[in-house]
Amino acid sequence: ASVTALSLVPSIVVPLAAGAILTQLGGLSVANINVLFLMEFAGLVLISVYVGAKLRETESLGKDVSQSLIGELRSVLSGSPYLKRWLFIDTVSASSFVVMARYIMVYAVEEQGASPMIIGAMGAAMALVGMMSSIPLGRLADRIGRIKTMLLLRPLFHASTLILLFAPDPRLLIVGWALRGVFQPSLSILAAYRNELVDPSERGRWMGVRELLRGIFRIPAPILGGLLYTHVSPQAPFLFHMFVDVFIRIPLLLTMPRTLKA
Repeated sequence: ASVTALSLVPSIVVPLAAGAILTQLGGLSVANINVLFLMEFAGLVLISVYVGAKLRETESLGKDVSQSLIGELRSVLSGSPYLKRWLFIDTVSASSFVVMARYIMVYAVEEQGASPMIIGAMGAAMALVGMMSSIPLGRLADRIGRIKTMLLLRPLFHASTLILLFAPDPRLLIVGWALRGVFQPSLSILAAYRNELVDPSERGRWMGVRELLRGIFRIPAPILGGLLYTHVSPQAPFLFHMFVDVFIRIPLLLTMPRTLKA
């Protein structure tokens, strides 16, 4: 929770700075946004050089890495009867989120008329509230359990989506993203739960298998989102994700056990 809070500090200032830069450049346009991408690229290069110079590899756990892909999958899934269920939950969640994620800011601008400064304020509000709530929510998760904490916060995420879709004034989107900021620390809480499902010596393989499956099913997700946005309704990708989350993901999460540390 403390790491999450510290990591959100730059996210409070940067979105507002980006909005101010776009406003000074003349508003939202391809050329102006390209300037932000170039600035981001330069920053990533500097950070990558610094991290590459300072980061040190952890000690090897001495595991055999000569298994085939199928062997790796079997090895990981044999550790707990709940891992198959979690992989399904994780994959469904990631795929349905990507269906809508690519169109959040498109909708904010095209349908709600959000300005660059409003978009920047949305990001800043989410980061500020997320930073302030990270430590209290981390303590709550330690007390009542990670899954319960995530389920308590999940309605805030959907409330922020509904505000995005139906707010009568684009300035209300800032309020919606502040609500999403309360939900944001639950992602770190859920990541801690996910790692506790497997033995530390298997976590590298576990992450590899997890990201492989998520990646495969996320490939067609933006295409589905584009089809829904264009041919059904601009609200359709968001309502699709909400439906999958409420009627598939959350019921399955309720069947997952508490971990020893949750």
